[in-house]
Amino acid sequence: MHRVLHSGQQNLGALSSMLAISGIAVFLRFAVRISTKQGIRLSDWLILLSLMMMSAYAGVMIQCKSSHKLLVEEEALEGHPDWMVTMLKAIYVCELTFIATLTVVKLSILAFYHSIFSISTTFKLCVKLAFVLSLMWGIIGVFVEAFQCKPVSALWNDMGSAEYCLAAGRIWLGLEITNLFGDVAILAMPLFMIKQLNLPRNRKYSLGGIFLLGSLACVCSIVKLSFLWNPNNPYLSDVSPTMIWSSIQLGTSILCACLPTLTPLLRLVREKLGMSTTRSSTTEKAKKMTPNQSSMNYSNADPSSYHRMQEDESVYRANVSSDSRELEQLDSTSHNSIQVNKTVEIV
Repeated sequence: MHRVLHSGQQNLGALSSMLAISGIAVFLRFAVRISTKQGIRLSDWLILLSLMMMSAYAGVMIQCKSSHKLLVEEEALEGHPDWMVTMLKAIYVCELTFIATLTVVKLSILAFYHSIFSISTTFKLCVKLAFVLSLMWGIIGVFVEAFQCKPVSALWNDMGSAEYCLAAGRIWLGLEITNLFGDVAILAMPLFMIKQLNLPRNRKYSLGGIFLLGSLACVCSIVKLSFLWNPNNPYLSDVSPTMIWSSIQLGTSILCACLPTLTPLLRLVREKLGMSTTRSSTTEKAKKMTPNQSSMNYSNADPSSYHRMQEDESVYRANVSSDSRELEQLDSTSHNSIQVNKTVEIV
């Protein structure tokens, strides 16, 4: 049977904060898509769907906790059988929603990969295979979780008794381990493509780092495993910390899925900060120069230190498909009739 341990304030705090962070990330994702005129794609709609599903997950938990006064720490559950039945029903719904939400997030990430790395036929096949496997993982996970007890009502009426139910710890251990392996495989997929791009090494590292931020969701999954598995009694699990880390895992997954699409926004912020610093430095230097010195510097400039940038001198363009503007916008520079100094410092 389940051992229901809880900390209502921590649970609601984690759930509310992760829902807010996820909502902001999805909003910024759509804002970037619209402002850069890239169009809304399948991956964007899927991540929006996952946010809606997480909102439903949060709604069930918040309603259950608030209506049964779960904000009181260490409430004695044994004396409230009606509360336990309601709580176990809510956990049952949340577990199903959790698996479905994680599945949709995986599909969104894979759809994003397919759109930006579509030039590689082999990679597209790998993405499609991962898409099918992720979908199968979600369907099997929902089915096993939904019918872990026979009858289903035994989960809350008999407190998940071994007479009617499978071991919940073993079910979630299997789900989390397969989920972890799937996440690691999905995270590693774009690294092979980034390695082949015609970019400087530090640029590859920065792009790879953005994708690898998704490993935060893997960390949440690993931490959650420590609360799920009890080798002495697979029917016993700590519900409250498990639900807390489930909320963190959902929010982190949605956030990490949105980060690669926010690179134009991050680049804009970086350029603004760099422009501000450059202008400040230039102003200080100009104030120190007399008018005669300024005129002398320009008049004595060596004409050979400037040249006209030609078509074949564009700066670092990623070799991806024509519709992959996410990466191209980061790594290309306009070269039509621009005069630049040959001495360039790359920051």
